[in-house]
Amino acid sequence: MALAWIAWRNTKSVRDHCAEYRENWFHWVPGSWNVPTSDGTSFERIDGYELKSLRHSTTVRLAFVEAYLVSSRSLPVTTQMTVSKAEKQLFAALAAGRIVAIAKDATGNVVDIPQREWPYLQLFEEQERDVLKRDALDREAAFSEIKLPRDDLKKVWEEYLIEPYMIEPMTRAGTAGYAPFCSAVHWIMTEAGKKVQHLEDSQLWKASVERLLPLMSTGEVQIIGTPSSGGAPKVIEPQIFAGILVSEPMRDSFEMITGDKPWISCIPYVDEEHWNNDFNDQLYLHRSGPASWTHLQVKKSDVLREVIFEQLKASIYETGAPGRPTSMHLVREEFRARYGRGESAASITQEANALAEWLRKAHPRAVAVTPKTIKNQLSGEFRMRSPKPKKKI
Repeated sequence: MALAWIAWRNTKSVRDHCAEYRENWFHWVPGSWNVPTSDGTSFERIDGYELKSLRHSTTVRLAFVEAYLVSSRSLPVTTQMTVSKAEKQLFAALAAGRIVAIAKDATGNVVDIPQREWPYLQLFEEQERDVLKRDALDREAAFSEIKLPRDDLKKVWEEYLIEPYMIEPMTRAGTAGYAPFCSAVHWIMTEAGKKVQHLEDSQLWKASVERLLPLMSTGEVQIIGTPSSGGAPKVIEPQIFAGILVSEPMRDSFEMITGDKPWISCIPYVDEEHWNNDFNDQLYLHRSGPASWTHLQVKKSDVLREVIFEQLKASIYETGAPGRPTSMHLVREEFRARYGRGESAASITQEANALAEWLRKAHPRAVAVTPKTIKNQLSGEFRMRSPKPKKKI
């Protein structure tokens, strides 16, 4: 299980090699049996199936699983290394004292395996179990039933997930403003933060980029950037992004760097401090020299309007009483965001008109709400938020 984690870095692969899980994972196995007939005086050969649990997984068998996954091109997208390399890294970490394993020694006592022992220990399989011996000819295993601390394994070999902070510019309240390009792609990958996705899922990254790029190339999603010459951010011409190459986060390929086509270099969003420095998405229009544009950002309201996920449609556009869809939750959220930005109108009538127009433009697929309905729903909160008139002296 530890080697499965280090090599493939996902929970499912670890679970598939858990002894208890495999003991309760039954499948039909073909076989042949001699069945007694004629009151036990003779036997008849029959073919059939028998329900059996999976055999225990061991390090040796893990290598066979890996070979099958490679041949069938079904290695997990989170794969970081081979099982052989994972074993070497694990032994090195144990020998360096970064992780402490427990096991049963030759007398059956549970002990910590001393750090000094690891350079002299080797893995073997006995009775469908991994054991540690100092020499292949040893009759007794030095240690058996080896266990490793899960939390320490996950600290040394981290799981690379799209973290909430990476999509925070897209998930924060309100629809105004711009979000980093990479943050928007990760937001699409996680379906607005509703799904846990691996940061290095190349196929999902590519699919999410292909969903966003056409909208950018036609201007339906506006994108801005900072020119290499400096100055304030400007809108970048949309046609530049028609068929443009986009690197995976922090993985600029040699072909992109040395090729003739424009390309985007991506870096996951961490926070504003990192983003304002060198950790931002950049657009390269020429083979040599610095990026033509840095700090690439897409208009948040455009992305929210154009990219809708099937499982979220009900929660976004069909909330309210059964059979009565409403968009007031969107209007109310924008109303509070406008107040926070200091953009509220002077009267509730003007505010209602502005919010109705905002809903029509920002969410064309949402159920329309009339200014009158908005006024009735928000008038009380508007009065509470409006500044009280000063008393005349």
